[in-house]
Amino acid sequence: MMYFSNTFKNLTIFNAFLPKKSIFLLKILLFIINYKTNKELNMNKLKKVGLTALAGSLVATSVVAGDFSVSGSASLTYTSQGGDAGGAQSSGNSWTMGDSLTFSGGGDLDNGMAISMSFELDDDDSTGFDDHSMTLTLNDDMGSITFSGHGGSGGAAAKDDVMPYAYNEVWDGLQAGGSHGLAGSGVNGNNSFRYQGTWAGFAIDAMYTNDGSTTHSDSSMAVEYSDLMDGLTIGYAQADDGGTSDDSTMYVKYTMGGLTIGAQASEVNFDAAASTDEEALVLAATFAVNENLTVGFAQMDVEFESTTLVDQEDSGFGVSYTMG
Repeated sequence: MMYFSNTFKNLTIFNAFLPKKSIFLLKILLFIINYKTNKELNMNKLKKVGLTALAGSLVATSVVAGDFSVSGSASLTYTSQGGDAGGAQSSGNSWTMGDSLTFSGGGDLDNGMAISMSFELDDDDSTGFDDHSMTLTLNDDMGSITFSGHGGSGGAAAKDDVMPYAYNEVWDGLQAGGSHGLAGSGVNGNNSFRYQGTWAGFAIDAMYTNDGSTTHSDSSMAVEYSDLMDGLTIGYAQADDGGTSDDSTMYVKYTMGGLTIGAQASEVNFDAAASTDEEALVLAATFAVNENLTVGFAQMDVEFESTTLVDQEDSGFGVSYTMG
């Protein structure tokens, strides 16, 4: 039960969710009810119950009236896998298809800020409920703050491989995990905070996860600059994987017409003496034949400090075509 002895002060909590017209209407209703309460004391409780139901209805209507969308895509993928170092051949079905839908919504607040949220339904997760987050966009181009309940990525994790590809990364879908040598790949993005903003031409991307590695917190930051010359982008990122490793990466990309080329070098330095450090170098290029067709080639080399591991070499050719 909600009491309205101090009517208009109690309306503060609704200001961020109800339209101005609904607030005005609610104030009038509250005034009428308070007036009748003085004359009809026996009906006081019934009228308060009726107003509470009305307020709940107005809140529900406001949510429905906000921007809301559902997105998804039809995709079919074939992955060809060769044998491992011991000569054993890969097995299993090489065909897969996309199976996720993303629900998004948001709106403006009275203070000039904006809030949005996103929820993904994905069969890859055992619960069917995958990545979800909410973002607060700040005033005066101050950037945005995102809280990710699951699937968050920021700082070095968001820049682990930013090379141009016609489709997916050259290491995507490989056995034994394709994340070797990639900076920030071990940073926990669940229940994390992420800040994004641009200051003096520098794009800042920072993320923090409290106790992301059980006993230690994870943190990472990336800086990118694109105003040095037309078509050129340079960037650097580093990450602290909660006492597990210290990662870093630097990259450069250049676009001229339909051609985009890039190079990225990364290091993963593990804290434990028994672990093996990793270094990776990615070279990639794509060419936009037209507004629908793009072709690309990429190569990735990963070197392991341990002499018991074989260095990893990946290469791939991609083609993408978009209709509609």
